[in-house]
Amino acid sequence: MRTRATLLRFRHRVLHSLPALPALLCAAACAQQSTEPPPASGATPTAAATTATTPSADPAAVGVIDRRGKGGASVFVGHMVSDFDGFKKFFEDGAEERAKAGVKGHLLTRLSDGRVVVHLFAADLGALKMTLASPGLEKYLGRPGSPDASLIWLAYDEFIKLPAKPPTEPTFSLLLKLRASDLPALRNGFLERQRLFADYGVIASGLHHSVDQADLVFLHFVGTDAKKLEALSQRPEFVAWLATRGSTEAPQSFLGEDVSRSRAYYADFN
Repeated sequence: MRTRATLLRFRHRVLHSLPALPALLCAAACAQQSTEPPPASGATPTAAATTATTPSADPAAVGVIDRRGKGGASVFVGHMVSDFDGFKKFFEDGAEERAKAGVKGHLLTRLSDGRVVVHLFAADLGALKMTLASPGLEKYLGRPGSPDASLIWLAYDEFIKLPAKPPTEPTFSLLLKLRASDLPALRNGFLERQRLFADYGVIASGLHHSVDQADLVFLHFVGTDAKKLEALSQRPEFVAWLATRGSTEAPQSFLGEDVSRSRAYYADFN
């Protein structure tokens, strides 16, 4: 158990690592650039939004849900843990606190190098920020099993495709964190390549745009075969699509086994 002094120093690092968002579990992140939220329902769309193909306009994108301007957000958290079983209990025991923060569901992915990646699905961005900034965060972080180090990012959900029913078989996640100066091109490619994703066993996919960094995007692919997901990431059509995003910085890629999921997320969108 951390001492109070350690917790205070830890919280100090959290509050100064993310200007727009204190960490949910524990965090240290890079400097951020402000970006405007997506247009509210009924508002005039931005030029980027009107440029991008809509799911209904492309037969390949049937089943993709357009979440732009509809509220809600995703939280991506990367943890380094030395005791996975202890962390898993820490995470599971925090379900009530996450619910108070507006988190509706999650997908917990274990990588092969001692890290875990958590994708949290939040119903209300404003409520999430308020809860994460509350004094109760210190108590939450002090529980046994908390991760050794973490990074956190908050993102708007843009496009999401989900299976009709939650999977019952084991699944794996391919997550990419990348820079994109041409977001419309990345959006269009995501819609146009849904058939390609399906050919490699992808049963769910999402494109998420950072709340705090205008050029930061997260891609999440869930499939039933880890080798197929890895092969997808190396497929020339996939690589060519990523190249349209207008950045030469290599994307960060994470592949691992999904070890915990909340089914509430599927009910919210289907």
